[in-house]
Amino acid sequence: SMRRDDQAGLTDILATARAQAQEGLRETRAALRRLRSEKPEPMDSAQAIYRIVSIFRKIAGIQVELSLGNLPRLLSQDLNLALYRTVQEALTNAIRHGKATFIRVSFWVVEPGEIRLTIADNGKGAFEVVKGIGLTGMDERIGALGGKVEIGRAPEGGFSLSVSVPLRQADG
Repeated sequence: SMRRDDQAGLTDILATARAQAQEGLRETRAALRRLRSEKPEPMDSAQAIYRIVSIFRKIAGIQVELSLGNLPRLLSQDLNLALYRTVQEALTNAIRHGKATFIRVSFWVVEPGEIRLTIADNGKGAFEVVKGIGLTGMDERIGALGGKVEIGRAPEGGFSLSVSVPLRQADG
């Protein structure tokens, strides 16, 4: 809507847009650093997952639907941490890479003793996924527990992550 001969006005608008984009990036990075610094409760799996999702909703301003299904509250410490870090990385990736505005996280224990975690978003998705440090770490953590991670496009067009891992409940 500007006149073509108003170069000073155009320069001001571009400078303002750039400053706002840089501020948004700084805020996003601060939110991601805070998310990564969060530690799960030692044994309460459901509470740890709920907490990271709540923090993500608040800091990133993204709608996250969480369904804990029939997830036991007490899992072994290694399984609890692996699931927590998987959710944390998936949420981070959804905003950082996918620019998602909605993320669905759901857990379900199926017979015989397997946890399924599904995370899908409405972001831009990816036809070809190059595994970086986050997805590789996720594969390693889940693989060490005898599980597997599958990634791809969500039916809605965003990104989808599916994890299957043997259930290991906490002792005692």
